[in-house]
Parts: sequence; C-alpha cells; structure tokens
Amino acid sequence: MHSTGLGQTIWIIVLVASFRLSAHDSLYNYIEVRPAGPESVEIEFTVHAAELVPGVDPNSTDLLWIENLTDAEVETLLSRARDFVADSYLCSLPIGCDITFPDCAEIRQLALEADAPRPGCIVAHVTVSRHQHPIALRYSEEAQKRLMLVVTTPGAFPQVHDLAPGEKFDISPQ
Repeated sequence: MHSTGLGQTIWIIVLVASFRLSAHDSLYNYIEVRPAGPESVEIEFTVHAAELVPGVDPNSTDLLWIENLTDAEVETLLSRARDFVADSYLCSLPIGCDITFPDCAEIRQLALEADAPRPGCIVAHVTVSRHQHPIALRYSEEAQKRLMLVVTTPGAFPQVHDLAPGEKFDISPQ
C-alpha cells in the first residue's frame, strides 16, 4: 500500500511539472533588469514569437518553426514584436535609449541553437545609465498575460515581481 501511494504521488508531481513547463510561456510575459557593467543596466524584453503569427498555435510549435519562415515573414514577425513591446510596456526611457531587436539572421541563428536562452522567443534589449532619471514601467491593461519582472543585482538573489495587467513598477537602475 505504501509503495502505491508513493507511486501515485510521483506520478502527480510529474504531471504537474510537465504541465507547468509547457504552459509557462503561455501564462507570462517576461522582462529582466540586470547590470551591464559598472555604469549601466540592461533591460531585456522577451516576446513569445509564435503568439505573433496568425494561424500558429503557440502551445504546439517546436523550437525550429521559425526556420521554415521566409525572410519576409521573419521581418513581419520582427515588426509585430516591436509593436507588441511598444503596446504592452509603457516605459519612460531616457532620450537616446532605444530598444534594439535582433535582425533576421540573428533570429534564424537562435532558432537553430538548442541552448538558446529563450527558445522560440524574440529578445529585445535596451541599456541605460545607472545615473538616468527614474524609469517607470506600466504594463498594459489590455495584456492577456501576467508579467514576470526579474531584477538581478550582484551578490543578491534575483527579485521576482509578478505583475497583473495595468500595474506599474519602478525599474530604475540601482
């Protein structure tokens, strides 16, 4: 009897873990704030690319689906990713600090790398000086997911903030 209960418990844990792994990107959008040197901080915006393509089921794409897109389709995907970031994150960035996105070749290269940091995603970056004015982030009220905001500082455990659509957060460099 004891081994049957243990077996059922392990089976339940495996099922729950499997669900969480496959549903993770469909539940959250991601931003990470981390040091980029002694005088600057990098803000990284992650976009689950499959959600931007009509007719593609984001929950059933493999990591290589981008490889089958034409260059024109990848450029359209990048344009949609730029719009997504602009519409989802109202961010008071200092003048001259622009969010950069990978180009078509970088997207294709990441699609082929099994150990890419966020497979199937487009990752955009902006670097700001630690001495810039406060940077406020407002997560769009129309967002369809929660936002996981991770703030990484040297020598400390990352601070994870779970934001609902419409919430604000100060992501100023520290």
